[in-house]
Amino acid sequence: MAAINFPPSPVDGQIHSPGAGLPSYQFKAGVGWLNIGSAGSVMDTFAYTATGAEGVTLAVPGGYLANLAVVSRGGALQAPGDDVDVTSGTNIVFATALVAGESILVYKFRAFSLVDSLTKSQNGADIPSKPAFRANLGIAASPFKNLLINALGTINQRVYVSAAAVGAANTYTLDRWKVVVSGQALSWTESQNVRTMTAPAGGVEQAVEGANIQSGVYTLSWIGTATATVDGAAVVNGGPVTLTGGSNAVVRFIGGTFALPQLERGSVATEFGAVPYDVELLRCTRYCQVIEAGLRADGYNAAGGVIGISVTIHPMRSTPIVEAGGIASSVNASGQFFATSRNNFAVQSNYAATGAAFIQLSGILLTAEI
Repeated sequence: MAAINFPPSPVDGQIHSPGAGLPSYQFKAGVGWLNIGSAGSVMDTFAYTATGAEGVTLAVPGGYLANLAVVSRGGALQAPGDDVDVTSGTNIVFATALVAGESILVYKFRAFSLVDSLTKSQNGADIPSKPAFRANLGIAASPFKNLLINALGTINQRVYVSAAAVGAANTYTLDRWKVVVSGQALSWTESQNVRTMTAPAGGVEQAVEGANIQSGVYTLSWIGTATATVDGAAVVNGGPVTLTGGSNAVVRFIGGTFALPQLERGSVATEFGAVPYDVELLRCTRYCQVIEAGLRADGYNAAGGVIGISVTIHPMRSTPIVEAGGIASSVNASGQFFATSRNNFAVQSNYAATGAAFIQLSGILLTAEI
């Protein structure tokens, strides 16, 4: 900053303006020179020496915000409403006429907006710790920013056992996660409600439904040693990937551990968005549902009649198939056939002869996976 040469032997209230780009200063007896602002400030100063011809009214060059002016007369502050009137925004009206030689100093405020005083926002990029910032504001991370369903791995409708080798390629284990290669397994450990899963060499993957994707840049992040691909292309931890809206995307973890995996919109990885267990289970039922054992129907009808069970289910992605489970029936119930839709499951049998019959479910697993 350039050196400022202050006037010698200043008097109390004297104003000194060094030049363009530099703030103005005022001398206060017993204190010294004080910075009183600059052209970029929301407060300006007007220093004036009375001639005696002004009377009680002093025009203020450039005006000021009505009621927002502080006036000093001969070094003494003037009380608004008693000593001085600052309501006009253009003039200062004194209670008594000005006397020649009196020193008048006016601190006047002008209209301003926040851009006059604050650096433009960097859209949060300048915040060192965004999780801490949200916590200080009481704002939780959005639970639905993560396109991966059952990212914690705690939903297990198939009752898959950790480290159990699958008997076929692309076999689902924990909900939404399937082991790619036959004979390999998904395993996990759990601590404080966080599962750390271990993907085998052939990989564990999840297909993200295109209905949940809009075109743009996404970020894949996780904790652990596994490597990852999206639609077959390698992605580094915290790295970006471009997805096409409406098209499915396959996320695969390979040969190592992964916990808190997250695929989210944007080019920056943010803190993990946890979803409540009951909500996560509901999201999983779009792709897999269990109808518990024990449902039974009994009846009496003529030969060729129909007996059956119909169950309303949570709407699934598509008409489901029966992946596992069974049906028990009396000898008079001939054969079974299914009649399913996205939101209903039904099983029926025909009466082999006139008489009584029953049909009973022993547990059904419905799937509509991608």
